Amino acid sequence: MAQGIWSGVAMLISYLWGTVVFGETPSHMYLSLFGLILLLFGIMIVALSESIGDRFYTRYTGIQYQSALLPTLDEDDAESSEKMRGLRKYSQGVLWACTVGISGGSILAPMHYVPEDNQGIRFLPSFGVGTAICSPIILILYHTITNKPQLQFHVKDALTTGSLSGLVWNIGN
Repeated sequence: MAQGIWSGVAMLISYLWGTVVFGETPSHMYLSLFGLILLLFGIMIVALSESIGDRFYTRYTGIQYQSALLPTLDEDDAESSEKMRGLRKYSQGVLWACTVGISGGSILAPMHYVPEDNQGIRFLPSFGVGTAICSPIILILYHTITNKPQLQFHVKDALTTGSLSGLVWNIGN
């Protein structure tokens, strides 16, 4: 679900950067809005696919479906406090997914302010330096805000796979 949320938010934010902030007007405004709505609708279906599948399963098997996403709360239920913790955790997850989407949709906005002859591949080294500086700061902020246990770095286990992921991501972009 989180990927669907941040993908949709990133798409919307990217569109808003272009049209509202930078004043770029699509040649067919209504078609671009219709396309954006279709994309967001498709992402919503992907994000909710497990829940949708569970509902169809219930219809054909007769086994009662209960949403794991938004639990029902009963004031007399002894498990209500546990359900509230789950709901709080769910809300935090949605908030973090929206934060990822906002930053993902804004990731190339600073390039708009770079002279045109320095855009594209020339922008990559400064992007990499900015990422190297900001990533540890964001990681520390995240662990501070969420009260997660002490950070453990698994360099031996993650260096190769993490480096390969970064390589594939940079090749794709």
